Amino acid sequence: MSPAFNAKAQGRGGAKETKPCPVPGCPAEREGTKLMCLTHWRLVPISIQREVWSYWRNRNMAEYWPARSRAIDAAAAAELAKRNLNSGGPQAELKI
Repeated sequence: MSPAFNAKAQGRGGAKETKPCPVPGCPAEREGTKLMCLTHWRLVPISIQREVWSYWRNRNMAEYWPARSRAIDAAAAAELAKRNLNSGGPQAELKI
């Protein structure tokens, strides 16, 4: 079996490459093909999710990278708000 074929087979059902979630402070790993972990992706507003997906699908990288940054910022802001709500304390400053 050729190495290229083997790599494709692993991508479908075998070991998947993982990377850290780009949201600051997140310890989760994400699949290499995903933008962020599922927990944080669910915190991103649907309008930004659609924007990211559209630019990615159409390979419009000039628009994708800013949309990607907006998605990461939105997830980080939502995570911070959730953390502050749960702690009942004053708003902490998010360091990005």
